Amino acid sequence: MRDIIFSDLDLLCLNIFVHLYENQSATFVSQKLNIPAPKISRSLKHAREIFGNELFIRKRYGLIPNEYASKIYPIAKEIVECSKALQSFKNESVECNNLHFNIAIPTPLYLNLSKGVLNNIRDAGKQISVSSKSWTPKTLDEISKGKVDIGLCYSRNNAELHAVSNISTIALSPLNRLLLIANEHHDIYHQEITLETIAKYPFANPNIGGIKNAVSPFQEYCNMSGLALHSDVEAKNINFLFDYLRNSQALTLLPFNEKSEITENIDGLHSCELSQFETNRIYSQIAPPMLTLIYNSCDNGQPLQWMINSIIDSYHQSSSQALPSIAELSLGQAPTSVGGSSDGV
Repeated sequence: MRDIIFSDLDLLCLNIFVHLYENQSATFVSQKLNIPAPKISRSLKHAREIFGNELFIRKRYGLIPNEYASKIYPIAKEIVECSKALQSFKNESVECNNLHFNIAIPTPLYLNLSKGVLNNIRDAGKQISVSSKSWTPKTLDEISKGKVDIGLCYSRNNAELHAVSNISTIALSPLNRLLLIANEHHDIYHQEITLETIAKYPFANPNIGGIKNAVSPFQEYCNMSGLALHSDVEAKNINFLFDYLRNSQALTLLPFNEKSEITENIDGLHSCELSQFETNRIYSQIAPPMLTLIYNSCDNGQPLQWMINSIIDSYHQSSSQALPSIAELSLGQAPTSVGGSSDGV
């Protein structure tokens, strides 16, 4: 018998050998292990090469182990059982570290950011489940009470955030670009688009991902500049906002900070990015909203810090991608999870 090189041994080959020895049928082993029959044949050939022995005698009704196979079977069986025990120990250790996080994300960021977080969890091999939902004005209180672990919001009032107990914040990025959205037949698209022409029409305040009753940068600019503006509604839900715009002459300016490559309209809506010149007229006088990460300051554990870093990393990766299309933004709520069930957006 030639010397056995341990690097040539693999657990799959030994496992197939053990099952062939015990069952004496390649077809049965193929079905039991859910391994294609050709792979069973290749593994047997590999085992014969490693041990320098035929191991089995082929008979009409199956494979009969020879004397040599009977000698190495107990050793191979023990190796396979030890590998199963090791895998079981690993699984028990992982189960002890199973974690679940509730996260609230503004709808315009939801799709890209949720996918990024889930990919990070998978890539890191973490046994973490995530329930994601849209940010609402109630989310701040839910984070304070520990009902939501992490939230992202558009904040223009840090004092209001810091007045809430048990809250810590991390500023991520200013939302210093503006997207004009109105119904596809709106008169605004047949004239030069300026702040003055926008102010002629009813304005829907897009408080999507904001805190209570937040005034939009455009509304504040009009107040400061003496520009008359009729504020129609405050929309805290993006589907409500789109329905309202679709069925009225109102328009809105949605803050964002990603590249705008929106080419898809949906159900009578049309969008375009406000020119940099007009945008600068607003933000040269008024600070843009800030995308802010919020979490409960009572939890300083390592798992929470890992999740916070994962969200920040996912956000910076998604910020180089296109802003979601209007169709994507209006998809509504759909579950996302890794390693467990979830409910939410």
